[in-house]
Amino acid sequence: MPAPYRHDARHGKSFNLLLLIYALTLLFFACQAHAEVDSSAVSSDLPSDVLPVLIRLNINRIPVKNTVTALRSSDEVWWLPSDILRKERIQLPTAKPLYFNGVAFYSVQDIGSQDIDFETASQTLNIQFSASAFQLFRLAPEAPIPSAAYPTSSGLFVNYDLLWEQNPAGSRQSLISELGAAVGPGVLTSSHAYFRLGEADTHLRLDTTYTLDRPGDRASWRFGD
Repeated sequence: MPAPYRHDARHGKSFNLLLLIYALTLLFFACQAHAEVDSSAVSSDLPSDVLPVLIRLNINRIPVKNTVTALRSSDEVWWLPSDILRKERIQLPTAKPLYFNGVAFYSVQDIGSQDIDFETASQTLNIQFSASAFQLFRLAPEAPIPSAAYPTSSGLFVNYDLLWEQNPAGSRQSLISELGAAVGPGVLTSSHAYFRLGEADTHLRLDTTYTLDRPGDRASWRFGD
């Protein structure tokens, strides 16, 4: 008598798992083939003798902060990316650039380089550009400030230093003072010194000046002795 048919759930799960692995394998190879097509399409703009290289870059003896991806041909012609040129404030030439990974690369010869040296040991490219290769900036002079913008005011001030000394010869007192007054658009100051040694008094006028400030003209005038 034949045995009754039994459905094994484990065999069904194993079959489904195999189908899933097969589908994922096909998807992986399809994605890899698509990536290879995209990679060839991106680099197809480069001539056969031009290759991308990762270098260190010095422009007019000033090192660029990070490593740079540049293009190099078999006859030692170099191309630099447009973002680096803009960052270093170098004018982009009108010549047609090369494109790699969606970035425009411009020939160093078209920019106007004076000297190029590549150090193979350190993978460093040293470029000396002429002054005309850089962008020009003009600084506009500051607008003159009218003197009326600084209102004048009146006032008085006094600065002084008082000194008292005691020694076997007797006592000595001295006073150094500065008197000042705001007069019109300027300031009048006068410095004096007073000395008392025993019963003798001495007074000296050190200086007297009148200072006239004109910020609108960026000038200051001082008169006195």
